[in-house]
Amino acid sequence: MNVRKSTLWVAQTGIFLALLVALQWATSSMSTFVTGSIVNLILVLSVMLCGLWSGVTVAALSPVFAAIIGIMPRWELAPFVMIGNVAFVAIWFFIGNLKTKEQTYLHVLKDMTALILAAVVKFMILWLGIVHFVAPVILELPAAAPVYFNFSWPQLVTALIGGSVALNLLPVMKKTFRQTK
Repeated sequence: MNVRKSTLWVAQTGIFLALLVALQWATSSMSTFVTGSIVNLILVLSVMLCGLWSGVTVAALSPVFAAIIGIMPRWELAPFVMIGNVAFVAIWFFIGNLKTKEQTYLHVLKDMTALILAAVVKFMILWLGIVHFVAPVILELPAAAPVYFNFSWPQLVTALIGGSVALNLLPVMKKTFRQTK
């Protein structure tokens, strides 16, 4: 990778990370569905526009910044969110970048497969890891109730919403990103 490309990668990844942190903070008083959908949207855009390592970087650092700004209730949850986010972006990257002709059945099938598989895998990692493994050990009811809720089925819904919005934004944004390279 030459200096220009690595500088561009750092700048684009930094922009997505800053955008993610700012939007997490700005929407932290709103519903899990708003914040989670926006986070998943940014994760998909970062990986599909800037590449796998950009997406992995944003995905892994997202829960760290969420804990720092007080959105994540406990630091012990961060590793599972990291793993879920990284799996989410990796699936999007590998399935979403399969070569198909635009506006074909296979293109739509590829997009829907990336959307659904990534959402289900992320949900399963968070639900099993946090709701069934970590939270019962570190939290007692009633403090555990919001964690059980937030890391269960809303994770599936927010991943589907964020990914769906990304699918609508990606064609226009890809044209813009190609012009900057």
